[in-house]
Order: sequence, then structure tokens, then C-alpha cells
Amino acid sequence: MNKIVVFWKTDNIIDVENIVIPYTHNSLKKNWWDEVVLLIWGASQKLLVENDSLKLDIEAMIHDGVRVIACIGCSNNLGVTNELLELGIEVMGTGVVLTNFLKEENTKVITL
Repeated sequence: MNKIVVFWKTDNIIDVENIVIPYTHNSLKKNWWDEVVLLIWGASQKLLVENDSLKLDIEAMIHDGVRVIACIGCSNNLGVTNELLELGIEVMGTGVVLTNFLKEENTKVITL
């Protein structure tokens, strides 16, 4: 089984709308990868909770089977933990999670 982890950290809305969201969602919908994970860190968390269109995109991804995870350290620092949880995002410590993804043989990680 092959897996892609999209490590989303940018708050550049142009990149988010034209790369992060469509690539991540299509990766699962078009069966480019067996498993798709979206890992949300830092500034991207703030952008997400302030943008209703992005919230709908994330909810659709989760509905379709993309696993969406957010760093609790970042979300606590930004004061957005509850908003992320309300969207159905798994909020947790992600340092070890990211490290494990990087070490997995059949997993690719891209940073956007």
C-alpha cells in the first residue's frame, strides 16, 4: 500500500486553493495513492479556521476518506484547537507522527 502525506504549512491562499486542496483531494478521489493524509501545521491552521470555503473543502476531504491531522502545539499557540476539532480534524502531537511518516518505506511526504 502506498501513502502520500501532504504537509500543509503555508498560509498563501493562492497555493492552498491551486495546489494543496486540489492535489490532496484528487490524490484520493482519482486513486493516485492508496492512502492520503493531510497534516496541517502552523499558519495554515489559522488560515483554515478563518476561511469558510477552505472549511468546506476539508469537510469534503474527510467525508471522502482523506485523513486530516493537525498539530496540537501549533493549534494551542494559535488558539484554534476547538475550531479544528469541530471540523472533524484529528488534533494531536505530530512530531513523532511526522517522523514516522518520513521513515515509512511506502510513504511519500511533500511539503506545501
